[in-house]
Amino acid sequence: MAQTKAVAGNWKKLTQGELGDAIAAHQRFLRGEPGGRRASLTFCDLSSLDLSDADLTSADFTGSKLQHARMDRIRLRDGSLFAADLRMATLRGAVLDRVDLRGACLRGADLSDSSLTEADIREGTLAKYDGRRDLEKVTFEEMNSQLVCVIATRADLSSAKLSNAFVIQSDFTDAILNNCRLRQADMRNSIFTGAMMRGVDLTGANLDGACMHGTILTNATLTDAHFGSADLRGMIVDSQTANAPELSHANLARPKEDLIQALPQIISAHGAWIDSFGKDGKRAELSSAFLAGQNLEGVRLGGAMLDYAVLTAANLSESELTMADLSFSDLRRCSLRNANLRGVKLYRANLSDANLSGADFSTVTRGGAAGSGWAANLEHAKLSGARLEKALFRGARLMSADLSGTDLYCADLSNADLRGADFTGANLEGAILTGADLRGAKSVSLAVAPGGAEARATA
Repeated sequence: MAQTKAVAGNWKKLTQGELGDAIAAHQRFLRGEPGGRRASLTFCDLSSLDLSDADLTSADFTGSKLQHARMDRIRLRDGSLFAADLRMATLRGAVLDRVDLRGACLRGADLSDSSLTEADIREGTLAKYDGRRDLEKVTFEEMNSQLVCVIATRADLSSAKLSNAFVIQSDFTDAILNNCRLRQADMRNSIFTGAMMRGVDLTGANLDGACMHGTILTNATLTDAHFGSADLRGMIVDSQTANAPELSHANLARPKEDLIQALPQIISAHGAWIDSFGKDGKRAELSSAFLAGQNLEGVRLGGAMLDYAVLTAANLSESELTMADLSFSDLRRCSLRNANLRGVKLYRANLSDANLSGADFSTVTRGGAAGSGWAANLEHAKLSGARLEKALFRGARLMSADLSGTDLYCADLSNADLRGADFTGANLEGAILTGADLRGAKSVSLAVAPGGAEARATA
């Protein structure tokens, strides 16, 4: 008799109370207490139930239905979600390290701020019984893991295995994907803005239409990867990645000799544009320009368009860049010492290891009216390891900025918006934070001192 394809139609429906009993027994199991039992919830229907904050380390959810389940901050390290249905589930802040997610469906799931280090998200093979539970009619079905429309902002997927995964239209903004295996993965139209992708294996992967603004893609394997209409402006690459044939037609910033030769004339025309309030000369349009290592000390480029520009190790000391747009620019290791950066736009710019000592990021006032004007925008900027001694950030916007390891000695951050900023390892001796918004900031504490507030990094 010919076998018919099995249908797993016998999921056991659990109530919230029954699930709570299973979680409690698992807690006793983890503590080694009497009556403890490892949670084995295979082929259970847990749709729309609440598993938030549960410690289910090593629990087994193979083949389970978890659609719309609430799983925020769940701890499932070393557990199994093999071939589980997690469509539209919320797993914000979850710990899923080394979890078996092969063949799982995560369509529309929210994995924001979750950790999936070394998780296995490759294709899977699941045994399914037919409706009569006839063992002779067990069949197997190959399934690719589906992360369609997944929200994985700030998720940590370091060393995760995603080969052959179906990942289209997903959001990996600011996610950590270092050393991920993404061979043959379909990631069309996904967002990787600000993601870290060092050492990733993208062999045969499809990234057509992907957005990779500010993505760090270094030491990567790109053999036969397809980037098609991907937007790679502002992506940070090493020479090996930049010269890969798969990126030969990509819109990366590249050196152009004719631009370097024309640069003095462009700067001169921009100066005339400034002095005439736009009536003469021409505004500098240097978007996506490759200006790495250039000596631009004292240059006047206030209001210039420098978004997505590469200015790695450039000398911009004493420069005038008021109201310039440097969004997504690569300013690693550059010098902006004593530069005028009032009202500048450095949204998602990378200023790691830059010298910004004495730079002025104050607000440009509008018509002299107090409290109104254009604040410097450094939201989501990467400033790790930067020198910021005595820099002026009064009223600046630094939401979610990476200030880890920075030297902020005597810097003025009064009235700055520092919500969600990371101060891990920063030197904040003498820093002024009077009136600053520090909600959600990491590794910073305040102590009232004469003349205002000082901040000191916490352990």
